[in-house]
Amino acid sequence: MMNSLIKAEIGKTVTCKDTTIKIQEYLGQGSFGIVYKCQDLNTNETKALKIFNINDAEDLDIAREEALLHYKIPLHRNILEIFGIVTDEYSLKLIFEYCNLGDLPKYYQSKGGKFTIKHQQQIMLQLAEGMAHLHKNNFIHRDIKPVNMLVTTDGNGETIFKLSDFGCGKEWKTTGKSLFETRGGTPCFWAPELYQVDQTYSDSVDVFAMGLIFLAMLNYSRDPLMAPLAPSEEGLGKQPIGLALIIRPDENFIEFYHDDFLPEIGALKVIIRSMIKSKPQDRISAEEVVKKLRDSNDPYIKKSPEFTYFTDNSVFGPSHYTPIYLENECFHSPIHYVMYKKCQVFNDPTLAQRVLTSNSFRVWKSCGRSVKNYSDRIWMDKRHIFLKEVLIKKFTSSSYLNAELAKTKGTELVYAEANIWGIGKLINDPNIEDQNTWDFNNFYGKTLTDVRHQLLHA
Repeated sequence: MMNSLIKAEIGKTVTCKDTTIKIQEYLGQGSFGIVYKCQDLNTNETKALKIFNINDAEDLDIAREEALLHYKIPLHRNILEIFGIVTDEYSLKLIFEYCNLGDLPKYYQSKGGKFTIKHQQQIMLQLAEGMAHLHKNNFIHRDIKPVNMLVTTDGNGETIFKLSDFGCGKEWKTTGKSLFETRGGTPCFWAPELYQVDQTYSDSVDVFAMGLIFLAMLNYSRDPLMAPLAPSEEGLGKQPIGLALIIRPDENFIEFYHDDFLPEIGALKVIIRSMIKSKPQDRISAEEVVKKLRDSNDPYIKKSPEFTYFTDNSVFGPSHYTPIYLENECFHSPIHYVMYKKCQVFNDPTLAQRVLTSNSFRVWKSCGRSVKNYSDRIWMDKRHIFLKEVLIKKFTSSSYLNAELAKTKGTELVYAEANIWGIGKLINDPNIEDQNTWDFNNFYGKTLTDVRHQLLHA
């Protein structure tokens, strides 16, 4: 239940320079403060406001330090943007961007934790890029954890992941990057050196914390709180992995924590293992995490001199989840839009609405097969138009996806799935490169190849 002090702020206005915002609703609490959703009365944009809990001069100094630290961080798409600081003798407020999809655990919960490995790798890459940006600019976060990772959509409908809440953050004071001694952050995500009072530490504690979060992301179905723990040495209860590594520095907690890893995420296991080494000097840097995530082998894409084969789970697949905005609606994948248009073409508004409001691939396909008055001749003429339209929108709305598509230049894209949009063969079929053995004509892959050619020559 909202207390009276929190409720009293709703409806008030806050002015910073030439910007005035109106407080609309309570969102939650972060380090040392309460966060509200607000409306910018000048631009009508939605923004967020953090009002710090100030009890004395020391609290005010802490709040000012966080505000000034955040303000000094250069802009980056994976760092929460701050718009202004409002301060006086007794209070401090921060105005920053509003993230409409909440924090990382809330986002995973809203999707039922059902992400392809490739999608999770994209999320990891964005978060790692934000961390690398901090470290490159001589900042250390010190409290990297899932609730400090916010999720929003940009103007093109792309989902963006951002690091936030710099209440424990610090700036390196020298070019030599002197080590810190004071502790901060959340013990569950502490690196081993943070548990040892005589140990100094560096920005590698951020890398360790993010490695634990990557581990939790892959195991969301068993740990929706995203707080990975290790068994205690006696086998009674659990303890933070950072603490367990002090006693058992060589133990492989990745395999314990997720003993049923799918074989296709082996590359991610290697990256995570290199992030959560017990000794800080053995961990890879944030920049190296970014590079390894970009370079890791994609199990859903296989290349030959002539073809680029891909599966439904790759970024090129018709069911690959990414928000696509067309006709003032949001579609979750190319197949979602095409099945919606199929229902419209054959004048079945009930099924069209069902497709539009469903998040289920099975529902989309079922509705597409159930349209009344279906004509194969009409649909064969129309489907290519709709598919091309949605693919152009998808790959022009995201710079990352556009770059991935451009990497396949010089090859024909081949949809390696056993259905009529593909070739009737799976990506691991030993005869896949023999076109004479293909059961279907690669309709989806050829359309995507045409789209790539159009985009590269636009």
